[in-house]
Amino acid sequence: MVEDGTAINVIHVDFGFLTLMKEGYMDTVTFVIVIATCCFLMTFWAVVDVARKDFGSIEKKALWGFVAWLPFIGFVIYVIFGYGKGKKPSEIISGSETHNRGEKSP
Repeated sequence: MVEDGTAINVIHVDFGFLTLMKEGYMDTVTFVIVIATCCFLMTFWAVVDVARKDFGSIEKKALWGFVAWLPFIGFVIYVIFGYGKGKKPSEIISGSETHNRGEKSP
């Protein structure tokens, strides 16, 4: 109150980030950001790996590409079941070169 008896209205602006820092929740936010970044990088790696490999048919490649796009769980499924199914382009080229020379490929 002011001397003449009128009240002063105080405007309070709350910035969520600053509130988190004051209340000690920043460790939780940092943890979530680190976990989300790791999940994104794993998913990104799986998608790039699917794009670089040949799975024998476009349907199989599309299926593994769809699986790899699922955040985190797609990465886990791809690493367990799909990683060994695709062939790298260098494996395909070296296999065809030995076949063209009349040698048996292993």
